[in-house]
Amino acid sequence: MTPEFEELVGGPDLAPEERARLLSAHDALVLAGPPAELSPSLRRAPKPEGEVVRMPSGRRRATLLLVAAAALIAFSLGVGVARQGGEAFAASWTLPMHGTVAAPTARATIAGAKADHAGNWRMQFEVRGLPRLRGEQYYVLWLTIKGRPIAECGQFKVGLGKTMATFTEPYKRTDFDGWVVTLWRGPKTPMGPVVLRTSEI
Repeated sequence: MTPEFEELVGGPDLAPEERARLLSAHDALVLAGPPAELSPSLRRAPKPEGEVVRMPSGRRRATLLLVAAAALIAFSLGVGVARQGGEAFAASWTLPMHGTVAAPTARATIAGAKADHAGNWRMQFEVRGLPRLRGEQYYVLWLTIKGRPIAECGQFKVGLGKTMATFTEPYKRTDFDGWVVTLWRGPKTPMGPVVLRTSEI
């Protein structure tokens, strides 16, 4: 027996069988000597499986910028649609147009807004029933004096169903007595027939 053992077991009050068992274990540990030094690779505890790996700061920043840009684009598109949908055309007057013998099924409506501080005013032109044109031909909307086309207001082509066109004009409507739509066939041809006209200015 060694003094170290006596200090470990705590004195002579142990039962003989217990003392013998502990002494045998103590002698085996002394014989084995101290444990081998810990390998450097095991000095750090291994990472547990399923650890969340953070993205590098550069990649994370790029991802955040991409998400922010997408949100900004979506917001901008939403604002643009809202503004476009929210701009109701404030018509202060409307006039119907009826087809002539050259286009008997044609119908149109002219809706005009009040003039701005510079004297310009907007109008919306809605037409149905005009024949679709081929090549470079198009229709022309005019203000008239004594039924004759005098002041050109705009050109347009038509598709199937309803066609809408918007024009801005500087003219004073009270200087004229009506509206007509004519057919333009080309620069070297005379003015085409009147296909639409108003009954009044």
